[in-house]
Amino acid sequence: MENPTINPASRSQVLTVLHRAFLRVAPGVDLDRLDPEADLVEQTGLQELELDRILAVLEDELGAYLTSSQVETLSTLDRVVDVLSAQVEEEV
Repeated sequence: MENPTINPASRSQVLTVLHRAFLRVAPGVDLDRLDPEADLVEQTGLQELELDRILAVLEDELGAYLTSSQVETLSTLDRVVDVLSAQVEEEV
């Protein structure tokens, strides 16, 4: 479920970069077919190294930094987008 307090432009920016990251690291995963509230690893079958690479792309392209405690909370697509969107808003 989308966080209503996050600017839609920030969400859109994060989703665009997220799509690029998945295309680069896991081209067989179609983000549009994923349930945004379901466990990301269970849906995609990605390994930890692949997820780390995706997060690295997101951090690099968005200029964000995720702490290890934040990374541990990123179990769903919605959670990834919410956490990163909040950081993008802080940068503005």
